[in-house]
Amino acid sequence: MEYEIRQIHLSVEKLGLPDINYGEENTDVIVEMTDGNLYAASFYSYGNLDKVIARHRASGEFLDGKYFWVEGMVFVLNCEMNTIAEVVRYLIDEGDFDRIFKLL
Repeated sequence: MEYEIRQIHLSVEKLGLPDINYGEENTDVIVEMTDGNLYAASFYSYGNLDKVIARHRASGEFLDGKYFWVEGMVFVLNCEMNTIAEVVRYLIDEGDFDRIFKLL
C-alpha cells in the first residue's frame, strides 16, 4: 500500500507541559495520510521504560513490573518529532508500518 504523510501528531506535545524531556517520555503517535486516513501507535523512549517499570513495581501492575506490553508499541531513542518522523518514514519504506500502526 502507498502511504503519503500529511502530518504527524504527538500526544505529548498536546499536553502543554512547559519542559518536555523527550528522552524520558512516551507518546501516542497519530499519522494523518493525504487520503484522510489516521493511524495510531504508541512510542516509548528507552529512558521512559525505566520509569514505567518502577511505577508498575510500586502499583503492582503487570505482575509487579515483571513484564510490560502495549499493542502497537515502538521503542525509540527519544520522542522528539524529528526522531518519530524518521522512524515512521522508515517503517513505511520497509513495509512494517501496517504491522505496528492501527487504522483509526
